[in-house]
Amino acid sequence: LLRKHLQGGRITDVRQKDAERIIEIDVEAQNELGFSVCRRLIVEIMSKHSNIVLIDIESGKVTDSIKRISIDVNRYRQLLPGMIYKYPPAQDKLPFSEVTSETVLPHDDRAIMARIAGISPSISRELLARCYTSHDASVISVVPARKLLSIIASVDDGSAKPRVYVDDEGTPREFHITALSEFEELDTLFFDTVSECVDFYFTNRVASNMV
Repeated sequence: LLRKHLQGGRITDVRQKDAERIIEIDVEAQNELGFSVCRRLIVEIMSKHSNIVLIDIESGKVTDSIKRISIDVNRYRQLLPGMIYKYPPAQDKLPFSEVTSETVLPHDDRAIMARIAGISPSISRELLARCYTSHDASVISVVPARKLLSIIASVDDGSAKPRVYVDDEGTPREFHITALSEFEELDTLFFDTVSECVDFYFTNRVASNMV
């Protein structure tokens, strides 16, 4: 199906949907009659509910999907050829890209994850790790948001450095693009790219588990 609709096409845009685990790839291709058409390949990365859906951008209709979802399976959202594509239900969270320096966040890592979309457990813990330097509650409440903004800024300006934390036996314990206080006593290996960092982590993690 993808060869039929996308082969020979040109990718015009790749983006993430808000802070969700949804990647959209826009492709300009030609149909059977030689006319230019715009398709969108939507990759929904949601554990056992993951799916890949091809839609026509102009009409918004589903061309097809890896997993067809009928009304018998999901009354809110069906994924069938010819139906208008509907995004998965939005979570009641604030996208991390909309956080400001004055955003008030709770003083609990799980509560932060429930409030902000697109951050990991390790980052939510890091936001709290160095926050309690003041007894002024009004100041403490906005420190996590400011810490998050500084991490985002480091990614934007290229100063973020991918790293893997390894224990005394050389087993990877965690990886990230920013320093994590909870792992600061472990050895840190730095990498030039996120891809190299992730590849090292999972390759050596698997090897360690096999042993």
